[in-house]
Formats: sequence, C-alpha cells, structure tokens
Amino acid sequence: MSRKQLGGEKILITGAASGMGRACALFFRERGASIIVADIDFDGAKSTADEVEGEAFHVDLADPAAISELAESIAATCGPVSGLLNCAGIMPNAITPPEAIGSTEWDRFFAVNVRGTFFLSVVFGSQMAGRGSGSIVNIASTTGLRSTPHHAYGVSKASVVQISRNLAAQWARSNVRVNSLSPGYVRTDGLMKNIEGGFRDADRITSSAAMGRMVEPNEIAGAAAFLLSDDASAITGIDLPVDAGWLINGSWVFYGGVPPAMP
Repeated sequence: MSRKQLGGEKILITGAASGMGRACALFFRERGASIIVADIDFDGAKSTADEVEGEAFHVDLADPAAISELAESIAATCGPVSGLLNCAGIMPNAITPPEAIGSTEWDRFFAVNVRGTFFLSVVFGSQMAGRGSGSIVNIASTTGLRSTPHHAYGVSKASVVQISRNLAAQWARSNVRVNSLSPGYVRTDGLMKNIEGGFRDADRITSSAAMGRMVEPNEIAGAAAFLLSDDASAITGIDLPVDAGWLINGSWVFYGGVPPAMP
C-alpha cells in the first residue's frame, strides 16, 4: 500500500478520540492525508489531532444543530473536505433482553448511530456532490449483518449499511462514493475493558472467527483508507466486512469447525 495513497486528501474523522477512529487518523496521516478530528470527547480529539498535525472539533452527533455548526466551523477553518469517515458511535456493554430495553436506550442508539451518521453524511456529502467529487465511509458492524442479541445496537448498525447504499445511489452521478465497513471484534481499549469487566469472553471471540483471532485497529484503518482512496474509484454502495472470518465461521461448526493451520 502506497505511503501516498491518500496524498492531498482532507479527511474528517468522527470518533477519533480513541479506538478505531484514532487508529484511522494515524494511519491516514502516514499516507499523506490532512486530518480533521471531531468527537464528543474534545480533549481526546485534541490529543489525536495534535499527533497528526490536524484540527480538532467538538460535536455531539445526537444533536442535529451541532452537526450543522460543525460543518460551518470546518468550512470556515479548514475549507472543503474531500473524505469523511463516520466512526463515531455508541455500543453496548452488557447484553440486554429486548423486553428490558427502554425507549431512552433505544433512542440513544438511533440518535447517534443512525441519525448522526445520516445527517453528517448528508451535510458533507451534498457539499462533495456540489463540487463533483468525494468519498464517504460509514462504520457499521457485523452485528448488523447477522442475528445477535444486540437488539438495539445491531439494528442501528444495519441501518448504517442501508443509509450508505441509499446515499451511494443518490450521489453516484455526482462522483461521490459512499460505502460502509463492518468490523468484527476489534482489539480496541473499549473491547479489552469489556473483556476485563466480564461482558465479553476473549476465548469465545477468537474461536468464533475463522482466522482464530481478533481484528487489529490498523486492519480497519487499512480497509477504510482503501475505500476512501482512488484505489477504490469504481466501488460504491458496498459493505465491506473486516472480521477475521467471523461471518463465514458459523456454518462450519456442523462439520467440526474450520481446519487447523497446515503443518
């Protein structure tokens, strides 16, 4: 992969104060992009932005007015954005039975993961369409592609996949590409805290993937960089799972599991 893969691109990354978003900011910067970071955690966003010599902004994606204000601030401070990575989102810790999910919890997942992703994509994507170029990648999840006990989170991430498909068709003739990326279990600080807290089981996570391991944050960054770059110039409206084979592993259980590594 070229170190200049994203040379000359100005990319806004939400949720880059930590985790996958931060990994993407560092990865993109190494490949020549100028980075803008937006997060509800402004101190974390500022720390990441300082590392990549970029700009940091505060935004609460649950607040539609804040999204419009963010767009105005970025336009005034940084100028036009050529790429957008919607990485910000909220995810569950404990598994909650559907009858125990209240409207407040449900609405919070959809306010951030769905409404926030949609309106941020619309604000910046329409600007890109007006200029005749741009690329958007929205972070979904493999839980939006299969049945899981994440009754609110999984549905919200399935919505992100559909948002991306719809907007891809909307702006295809305006040369704006929109794709989604569905991570599996990624070795982030957040996941490791869930494992330490007993909310997730590390052995089950690794055994559930065909490759027998978790996904590393840089592997998400590499896939996102590809989709944002001209290397993917004819790719739009797709969802790219990056899951170490989690999606393909389940049906092999009935045949004794995937084969071990060749000797």
